Amino acid sequence: AVQQLVQHREVQVRGLAASVLGRVCRLPAARSAVIKTDGLSALVELVRLDPNSSTGVGGGVTAAGGVLSAVQMVVAAVEAAGRAVWAISVAAAGREELLKYDLLSTLPLLLHYESPALQQAVIGILHQCLAEERYREQVEEVGLSSALVRFLQDPSLRLQCLAAQALARGSKLEATRTRLVEEGGLEVLVKLLVQESAPYYHVRVTHRRQSHYHGSSVGGDLAAFQDLRKGSMLDEANAAANTSENQSQSQLKPDGNQNAGGGHSVSINTEKRVSTSSPRRPSVVIEHKEHQNTEGTDKPEGASGLSFKPERAYSNFGFKSVVNNEEAEAREALLEEEGGPMRESELLEAVTAILWHVVCSPANVEALKALNAMPVLVALLDHSNEKVVSQVAGALAEVAVVAECCGLLVAGGGVPKLVALLRRTAPHLLLNVTRALRSCARNSAALAVLLEQDGLRLLWSHLKSSDHRIQASAASAICTCLHQQKSGLAEEVRSLGGGIELLVALLESPSEAVLSAACAAIARIAVDPRNLAIMTDYGAVTCLSRLAVRENSTLRPFLAEAIAACCISRDTGLLFGRAGAVAPLVQYLETSDSQIRRPTCRALYRLSLEPENCVTLHQSGAVPLLLEMLSSSDEVVQEAAADCLRNIRLLALRRCKGRGVKPIYDPDKS
Repeated sequence: AVQQLVQHREVQVRGLAASVLGRVCRLPAARSAVIKTDGLSALVELVRLDPNSSTGVGGGVTAAGGVLSAVQMVVAAVEAAGRAVWAISVAAAGREELLKYDLLSTLPLLLHYESPALQQAVIGILHQCLAEERYREQVEEVGLSSALVRFLQDPSLRLQCLAAQALARGSKLEATRTRLVEEGGLEVLVKLLVQESAPYYHVRVTHRRQSHYHGSSVGGDLAAFQDLRKGSMLDEANAAANTSENQSQSQLKPDGNQNAGGGHSVSINTEKRVSTSSPRRPSVVIEHKEHQNTEGTDKPEGASGLSFKPERAYSNFGFKSVVNNEEAEAREALLEEEGGPMRESELLEAVTAILWHVVCSPANVEALKALNAMPVLVALLDHSNEKVVSQVAGALAEVAVVAECCGLLVAGGGVPKLVALLRRTAPHLLLNVTRALRSCARNSAALAVLLEQDGLRLLWSHLKSSDHRIQASAASAICTCLHQQKSGLAEEVRSLGGGIELLVALLESPSEAVLSAACAAIARIAVDPRNLAIMTDYGAVTCLSRLAVRENSTLRPFLAEAIAACCISRDTGLLFGRAGAVAPLVQYLETSDSQIRRPTCRALYRLSLEPENCVTLHQSGAVPLLLEMLSSSDEVVQEAAADCLRNIRLLALRRCKGRGVKPIYDPDKS
C-alpha cells in the first residue's frame, strides 16, 4: 500500500510515502520486498521530479504546522525518495536494479539543491553503488567524482565523511585517482589527515628533533626516536618552528633547508568543529604558502597549485561558503537523524583508504611527499583503530619503494613501529605490514633497523599463518631481506628453530603465490652450503621436482631459480635428475619469456655437470632448443646455453672414445 502511494497524484503524499519507505527499508526484509515488487521504479521517477516544473502543484504544511511552497514540497519529496533509494541501494540486488534506470545521470543535478539531507542521500547512493566495479566508470563519466572531491571541503563533517567513504571505493579506479589529484583533492586529503590526527598526537617541534629527523645517521638517532612519546610524532619530519605563547599554533616546514625556498610552509590552527554525534574536537585549518625560490629549485610534478581555498567547494552547489554555528548545528542534527551517529575515527578511516589507493599510482607518491604527509602517516601507526593502522601500512608499502620516502620513514622511527605490528593477529593488518616491511627491506638503512628489531624472526613466524596471502607476503619480505644481505644472514637463518623446515613445508601449499615466494626464498638460502644440506635433508629436492611439471608461468621463473641455486652442489644436481626434474625443465625453453629462459638455462647448465642428466637432456630434445638460445640477446642465456651444450658434447665424445669410434671433432686435439 505504501508503494502505491509513491505514485499518488499529490506530491506531498508521494513524498510522505517515500519517507516511510526510506525508514522501513533499513530492514533487509523490507528492502527485498520493495525490490521484488518493482517499487524502485516509482522512487526513481520521484527522484527525477523537477522542482522548476512544479506549476500546478499546491503548497503544503510541515509536521510542525509550517507552510511549504510548491517548490519546497517537490524538493522535500525528491529528498524523501532519495533517502529511500539510498536505503535500498545497501542491498546488492538493489544496486543491480538501479542499473536499469540509469539513475547516475540524474544525481549531479540533485547536488545543486540547497538541501543537506538530499545531498547526503545522493552521496550515500554513490557510496553504495561504488562498491560495484561496474559503477565506477559510470560515476567517473558523469562527473560525480569531481563532485565528491569538492564535498571533501564541505563545512559539514558528515558530508565530508560520506564523500570520503564514497571516494575510498571509487579511487580504486585509476581515472578517479588521476582526477582527484588534478583537482587538488590530494592536498585536501592531507589537510583532513592532519585534522583527524591532531586529537591523538601533540605537535611539538624543536630544533633538536629536527636534526634527528633530517640527519643521515640512522644508528645513533634511532634510539632517540624510539624514546619519543606517541604525542610527539607529527613533528618528526617538520622543522625549525618557533614555539609561541599560543601553543595551538605551530609552523611546519618540509625539510631542514627552509631558506632555500621551493618548499611549502604549513600553518596549523585549531578552531571549534560542529558535530552533534561525536566528541567535539579541534579542527585543523591548513594554509600552504610558497616560499620565494632563491635557488631556482623546481617543484616536483604534481605539487603545483597547493593553495587550499574552501570557497571552491561551493561554486557549483547550493551552499553558502560560510555558515554560522546555529545553522551548522541544525544541519548536523538533521544529517545525524537521517544518517545515524558517526563512529570514532570514521572520517580518518576513509581518508587513509583514499590515500592508500592514490599512492598506488607511482606518479602521486612525489606529490604526497611534497605535502609533508610522511610524518603524519608514520605517527598514525600508533593509532588505536586497527583499520586505520592497516590502511596506513598499506600506503607506506607503496611509498617506501621510493628511496627518499623510505629514508623519511626510517628517520621518523617507522620501521620499529612496523616490526612491532607483526605481533598483532588481524589478517588484514599483518598482510599490509609484511608488504610494507618488504618495501623497507630494499633500503639498507631500513633493513639494518629491521634486523636489529628482530624483524626477520617475526616475519618467519608468519610462515605458519593459515592465510595464504600472509604466508606469501612474509616469504616475499624474507626473500628481499636475504637478497639485500647476501652475506651474514646464513647463520641467523640456521639459528631460527625449525625455520628452514617451515619454509620447505610451504612447497606443499596449494597457493601459487605462496609457492612462488617460497621458491624465491629458497634460492637465496641455498647459497650457503650448510643451509642447502639442511633443506635437502627436509626433502626440498623432491618437492621442487614435483613442482617442475606445473604449467604456471608465474611460478616457473622462481622455481627454475631455486633449482639452479640448489644445483650449486653436484650431488644435489644428481638428486634432481633422479627425482625427474630435468625433462620438465627443458620444456621451459619453449617460451619466449626472458624471465623464464634465463633461470632455466642456468639451471640446465648446472644440471648438465652430471653425466646422467646430460643423457636425459639429450633424450628430452634440449639440444635444438639450446642451440636456439645461442642467438639470444641476453648474454647470460647465451653463456649458460653454450656451457650446457658443451657438457652434453663432452659426454658424447667420451662415449665415442669408449666404443672405439673416432669422433668427427675432438676438442682435446684442437
